[in-house]
Amino acid sequence: MQRDDDSFMLVPSKGEDYMAGWHLDTKMAQDIVARTMRIIDTNINVMDARGRIIGSGDRERIGELHEGALLVLSQGRVVDIDDAVARHLHGVRQGINLPLRLEGEIVGVIGLTGEPESLRKYGELVCMTAEMMLEQSRLMHLLAQDSRLAKSGDEPDSGGRAYPGAERMGSAFRHRSQSAARGGDD
Repeated sequence: MQRDDDSFMLVPSKGEDYMAGWHLDTKMAQDIVARTMRIIDTNINVMDARGRIIGSGDRERIGELHEGALLVLSQGRVVDIDDAVARHLHGVRQGINLPLRLEGEIVGVIGLTGEPESLRKYGELVCMTAEMMLEQSRLMHLLAQDSRLAKSGDEPDSGGRAYPGAERMGSAFRHRSQSAARGGDD
């Protein structure tokens, strides 16, 4: 799935329900890196849910396994890496690594290279922004899917209830679907 402006993409995992199983693609990861590095003077890495670097200010690192990301993925928390720890892990430099979540599920890791304590607030801000980008991409997909279903006449049988996932998309979506079920314009 791809937006018309080709700026972001969030790809559903094969065989997964349309509301779950999302993962980052390299284009979105590199966009997060480029936008962030224009503002923050430090290297940024984005790792996928398997710990592979899929976006980086140091393009030679793309494709490498990042053991710091594996720690984040296995522990589900922020991981600080100092120089001593970095020397013992593969593909890791001093910095901070934060879980990237979508609907409570870790879909990747954001890493900032440098002194962990001085980067913590920046890291939280970068992670929050990246999560908002992911959520926006997911919602755009759901709206496009809803539009395609409505055009085809194959709207899901919701029994008068909101469409699946409407709770996540907000009451406006729920209101629209309920109004349509009643045949109203509101």
